[in-house]
Parts: sequence; C-alpha cells; structure tokens
Amino acid sequence: MFKESKHISLMISMLLVMALLMFACSNGEQESQTADAKAVASEPVEHVHDASMDDSESDAWNRICPVCGGEVTGDLETVTHDAKVYGFGCPGCPEKFEQNPQDYVKNLNEDGTEFIGG
Repeated sequence: MFKESKHISLMISMLLVMALLMFACSNGEQESQTADAKAVASEPVEHVHDASMDDSESDAWNRICPVCGGEVTGDLETVTHDAKVYGFGCPGCPEKFEQNPQDYVKNLNEDGTEFIGG
C-alpha cells in the first residue's frame, strides 16, 4: 500500500510540474506575440508606389499626390476641392486630404506636377 501511495504522489507531482511548465511556456509565448504586435504597430507606414498602378487617363488635374508626394494613380478615388479634382498616390491619402485640404493643396506647384510641401 505504501508503494501505491508513493506512485500516486509521484504521478500527481509530475502532473503539477507539467501543468506549470505548460502555463509558463504559453505565457511567455503570449508575451512574445504581444511584443511583436507592438513592434509592428509602432513601425511607420510606408507609401508604396508601383509604376504599374499609374493611370495616365486619370481625370485629376494633378500628377503628384498632395499628401504623400507620390505619382497619382487612377485606381484610387478622387476628391474635388475648390473646383479642382485631386488624384492620390496611396489608399489612405484621399481620407487624409479630406480632413484638411487647405494644408495639402499647398504641397503642389501650380500645375500639380511637383511636390513642394513638407
């Protein structure tokens, strides 16, 4: 009987150790994933401009995006401001422009072919 209780105690101890190890491993993995997610979220977003996205038939008067300074692509929505139709270079640019158009229009030269803003 003494041997059986010793085996049971040993098995219970082993189960507890395994449970603790599993908990510790999964917690560390979760912390690692959280740290990775924070690192990705803090990285700056880059505007990607692909020549294949350019569309010379765009109805926008400008050829350079007033928000990011990239080439205008006809694949994105346009925004009309002060009787001019503005084209954009990246998907997030139209929304940014609409929030503060008077600041972004200053970023283009007279004919919309150069980004002169900051």
